[in-house]
Amino acid sequence: MSLFISNRQYVVEAQEERAYIPSLYESAAVRVQHRMFRREHELGHILLDSFEVQNHGTEPLAYPLPPDGCTMLVFLLGRTEAQGYFRGIAATVEDLTIPPHSAAFCLRLRPGSATAIAPAPVSDIADRLTPLDTFFRGVTELLTQLRHGESFHERNVLVQRYLTARDLGSFVPMALVSRCVEEIEAQQGNLRIQELARTVGCSERYLNRVFQSHAGLSPKLFCELVQLQFCIKYIANEQPKSLLDAAVDYGYFDQAHMNRAFRKFLNCTARDVRQYGRKRNTAGDHGSL
Repeated sequence: MSLFISNRQYVVEAQEERAYIPSLYESAAVRVQHRMFRREHELGHILLDSFEVQNHGTEPLAYPLPPDGCTMLVFLLGRTEAQGYFRGIAATVEDLTIPPHSAAFCLRLRPGSATAIAPAPVSDIADRLTPLDTFFRGVTELLTQLRHGESFHERNVLVQRYLTARDLGSFVPMALVSRCVEEIEAQQGNLRIQELARTVGCSERYLNRVFQSHAGLSPKLFCELVQLQFCIKYIANEQPKSLLDAAVDYGYFDQAHMNRAFRKFLNCTARDVRQYGRKRNTAGDHGSL
């Protein structure tokens, strides 16, 4: 299957917001660290979380990233060189290739805040990695600092200082898009776009155009991804006996409808996710997502 979920215990602050599920897993050759950003943080209105994947193996690591509606800053840090990218929205699970004895330090941006980094329309740079120096000057110096950084915490501090120095702290996401994201998350993705447009007080056509431009995907697709994230979290953690009940509880018509969504975005079924969670618990992992 294509989905991998962390076995690390998240810090307390990560449980205070709806947790997008990053593709975090560990093995003998892979180490992962993760932190959430509170909204009260200086850059909390832009940054959702950060994570670092260290590949200690001797072969390149194809690290899977399930779709979550977020854009991302990706820094590939090797022993002799480093590269920085802006990762646009992806609608299916994609692999991030990490060379041997290297690390990927990533920061996920809150939905609707991508225009703080990349100019609108964000949808024009979806499904690809764009070199970060396309949008920022002085990236080479930052990459050198990150490569020589001694810890995950230090790399977080370095990137935050870099973004703050470029006045990203004063960036204000478009209010309409932010309100839509909050409403979609509050409803766990289970609402119609017509209803959403009526709630925020605009036409469906205008809503689609603005959301595509600022968030990088349509509001309908974002709803599907949010719905999927909630459903994945429940099935992986709780391993319900009835997947039909889980499907209905999370807004799908039936189990077949839910599995079509899982195959569409993750190339696996809900049963695969439940089985993964079962194996994880049998192995003695009691970490939470």
